Amino acid sequence: MDLLTHIFLGAAVGTVTLGCKAGKKAMLWGAISGVLPDIDMLVVPFLETANGLLVHRGITHSILFIFIVTPLVGWFISRNNKNVLLKPKHWATLVFWSMISHVTIDVFTSYGTGIFMLFNNARYAISTIAIVDVFFTFPLLVCFVWGLVVKDNIGRKIVCWIGIG
Repeated sequence: MDLLTHIFLGAAVGTVTLGCKAGKKAMLWGAISGVLPDIDMLVVPFLETANGLLVHRGITHSILFIFIVTPLVGWFISRNNKNVLLKPKHWATLVFWSMISHVTIDVFTSYGTGIFMLFNNARYAISTIAIVDVFFTFPLLVCFVWGLVVKDNIGRKIVCWIGIG
């Protein structure tokens, strides 16, 4: 999926996960966590085309990576948001669901994802969503804009559930 879809989906998942407790910060950290598996794109430009395709959607899109990175990022967010009285485990929950949603929708594209890397090097692809899918992204965009405008945390959370659905 494209970067914007991952940002909007992460923001929606963050709102659904911690929106009532963290407000708009849940959107922000959900959006950041939602693009974290694509950190491998920082090295892809320095690789040959074939190797770049193997690196992208490899280890950073695996369940193992998510389980290792989630507590670290949850702790980092908690440390940098002391005015929001949430424990690292709450932030880690937001990070986990944002990252797992990223990997899940990438499995539904035709390129496939190394979701079980280090245990199994196979790429899994269901090939039902285009890489850039307007029909998938538009409801998430509406959620994102609505979340920025609306001050009511519960209303924002309801709209995000609808958009994700």
